[in-house]
Amino acid sequence: LNVCPGEVFNPDLAIAKLMEKNEAGINLMSFSYDPAQSKQPINTLKAWLQSLGLSADAIKNMVIPCSQSFLTMNPIIGEMEHYILTPWLTFSDNPLWPWMAGNVAVAYSRDDTLRRLQKATPSGKIDGFHALLDAIYAFDISEGKIEQ
Repeated sequence: LNVCPGEVFNPDLAIAKLMEKNEAGINLMSFSYDPAQSKQPINTLKAWLQSLGLSADAIKNMVIPCSQSFLTMNPIIGEMEHYILTPWLTFSDNPLWPWMAGNVAVAYSRDDTLRRLQKATPSGKIDGFHALLDAIYAFDISEGKIEQ
């Protein structure tokens, strides 16, 4: 978790941290994001990847939009439940995980067939769980389980 310095949210901070980590030798396989909230940082990410010599097609396959809609979220919520309820996934000791878990609610479609995550209260934060769903979505695409 990296907190923006000062009084203002800096959406490019996450990309800047990723660039720093890349210098230490990480291998970025894919990056999933909410397209409704991410225009500027995703443009920064794509420009950086292009400066590293990646083609437009490679970037398109690597930087994956993940809408927080019922249709996108429903299948991966089931996977996340499975991963959490089995020893496959464990969480760090960071106190934000249980706090965010307490803020998560599941919204159901009108016919009760589809689910997506939402905040239990307007001020609740569930960003870590949305990031986890985005990661599962990107993994499923890379493994050919679903199509973008």
